[in-house]
Amino acid sequence: MHSRKNGLHALCFAVLAALGLSGCGGVSGLNGSEGEHAFGAIQVTRGQVGDFTGFLVNNSGATVTLVSAEILPFNGFPTPKLSDSGVETSLGFVGSGRGWPQRDARVKVVTLHGFKLRSGHRAQILYAVAGSRIGLDYAARGVEVGIREGSSTAKVKVLSPGAICVVRTLKTACPTGFVHRFTRAASRLS
Repeated sequence: MHSRKNGLHALCFAVLAALGLSGCGGVSGLNGSEGEHAFGAIQVTRGQVGDFTGFLVNNSGATVTLVSAEILPFNGFPTPKLSDSGVETSLGFVGSGRGWPQRDARVKVVTLHGFKLRSGHRAQILYAVAGSRIGLDYAARGVEVGIREGSSTAKVKVLSPGAICVVRTLKTACPTGFVHRFTRAASRLS
């Protein structure tokens, strides 16, 4: 049975989720900024991906379905290509890592598309990025996750800055200047 209150809740949920905000009549929404101040940089070889984890908290009062992920560009840096995304279902998670799928037995990853996130729970969103040019350094602010609740759809920014530098061999570290510039920029995000 649908009531006017349930209809208003669904409308409020859709608007708040689209804006990445919370707080409609005391009902919290979706929060993708929990990992905003956790960031990492890692070197990768051409064709290899760097992995980073962001967190999406659902306090909307409803179960939402995750349906897509898109890379969030980081101003001032070339944008890497999103190679894959998933949800880490284990207690362990990747802060920053290399390779897809993850080979760490402590980290269990399932497909993002179709994942059901219940209210009161948090999803650990793992995203993998790649760059094509050796010597070029890339960065992303995180991913924008498409969600569905009933017939309503919205997008939520899951902030978890990640940077990759593409090197010939993994024995080569990311350039110090790039790491410092990325670290300064990531720590200023709000």
